[in-house]
Amino acid sequence: MSKNIVGLDIGNRNICASISGENENGEFEVLDFIVKDLQGVSKGKIIDEESVVKTIKECLKELEEKSGHNIRGVYLSLKNNDCRMVENKGYSYTDNDDSLVFKENVEEA
Repeated sequence: MSKNIVGLDIGNRNICASISGENENGEFEVLDFIVKDLQGVSKGKIIDEESVVKTIKECLKELEEKSGHNIRGVYLSLKNNDCRMVENKGYSYTDNDDSLVFKENVEEA
């Protein structure tokens, strides 16, 4: 069984999430997708973080339910000329059975 790839595109007006993977013939294809209206982004900048986070969570939850696949990570697409990427590597270990990552784990890493 191959792993699925989930893409999340955040635009000014909507969010699109898609899940792709191999079909029965071994060909790569889009298995399902969700598009939701988005509030909280203007001219490529997040102006209402809470609204954007809520919409992202709803979008991914609906995609999981619609596709029947669990989502464990996403590839993110943003369009913003001010966006800068910083490559960083750190480690933090969790001691819970659910493999949940908390703010403290991120800060430690």
